[in-house]
Amino acid sequence: MLPGDLHSKRKIRNKGALRYSTREYANPFFAERKSSNFKINAQQLPLYVKLTSLFVLAVAVAAIWVLFYSPYFRITVVEISGQGRVPVSAVEKIAQELINRSVLVILPQKNLFFFDKGDLEKVLKDKYSFDNLHIDKKLPHTLTINYEEKKHSFIWNEDDKFYYIDEGGAVISEVDPLEVQEKDYPLINNQSDSKITGDAIAIDKLYLSYIADLFSRFREYKTTHEDPVSKEKNEVSLDEIFKIQKFVIDNEANTVKLVLTEGPMVYFNIQEDAGRQINKLIIIKNEKIKEDFHKKTYIDLRIGDSVYYR
Repeated sequence: MLPGDLHSKRKIRNKGALRYSTREYANPFFAERKSSNFKINAQQLPLYVKLTSLFVLAVAVAAIWVLFYSPYFRITVVEISGQGRVPVSAVEKIAQELINRSVLVILPQKNLFFFDKGDLEKVLKDKYSFDNLHIDKKLPHTLTINYEEKKHSFIWNEDDKFYYIDEGGAVISEVDPLEVQEKDYPLINNQSDSKITGDAIAIDKLYLSYIADLFSRFREYKTTHEDPVSKEKNEVSLDEIFKIQKFVIDNEANTVKLVLTEGPMVYFNIQEDAGRQINKLIIIKNEKIKEDFHKKTYIDLRIGDSVYYR
C-alpha cells in the first residue's frame, strides 16, 4: 500500500495546534444500557402458588370478618358495679348509646374490638365525678364498668361561685361554672343570709337531706304520662315530666323551692313528707291545671292537703 493510499483512509486535519480525526470511536462511559426489567407473567406461575395465594387471601378476609363484623364479638353484656349516688341504670344508658353508634360507618362500636373505651370514659367523667373509674373489655362480648363516685353530693351556688359539697355540708372544692350544667348533681342556689363559714355551709343539714330525697324521688318515681300530641300514655319517671333546673334556699323557714326548666316554681315544706307533696303536685298538674301548667308562676304544696297556685 502506498503512503498516499494510507493517507486517503485516515484523514487528519490540522487546525492550528489542534489535530482531530473524523473516525468514529465508541465512548465506554456512554455505552447503551441494556434493559434488565424482569416481568412475571401470572400465567407462568405454578398452580400450587396460585392456589396458595388464594387460600391466604381467603383466610385473611375471613379473619377480618370474624374479628370485626361477626356477631360473635358483638357486645351483648354490660356489667356495671358502682359505689355512690350515680345510678347504675344511668351509666348503662350512656354505655348503650355509645355501643349502638358507628364511627365512619365501617367501624361499628357494637364490636368489642372497635368499641372506644376512652370515649365512654370521657362522657361519664363529663357528666359525673369519680374517685375511680375502670372500663375493660372481656372476650368475647362483655364490657365491664366499675366506678366509685366522689364523696360530694351537691353543687352549692353562693355569691356567683359554685362548690362541691358533701352530705354533711362540708365544702370539697370549687367548681368551674362552665361545668355546672354538665354535672348530674342537685344544684342548690343559696339566697339566704347564711353564708359559707370556713369550709362548711351555714344551713341546717335537714335542707340537704330533704333535697337529696326529692332529687332521688323525681328520678325513680314512675307515673303514667299522656303525650300531648299523640295522646299515647306511657310510664315515665317524674324528672322527664318535671325537668329540674335547681333548688333554692332563701330566708323562708322550712322551705325548699324547686325551679323547673319550664313551668312554675314549686314550694316544698321540709317538715312534711316529700312523697305526699309530690303526689299533690302530680294530681294538680294532671287533674286541675293540665295544659296551663307551664303558664303558672308558682305552686305551693307546703300546707296540709291544700295546694295554692297562681
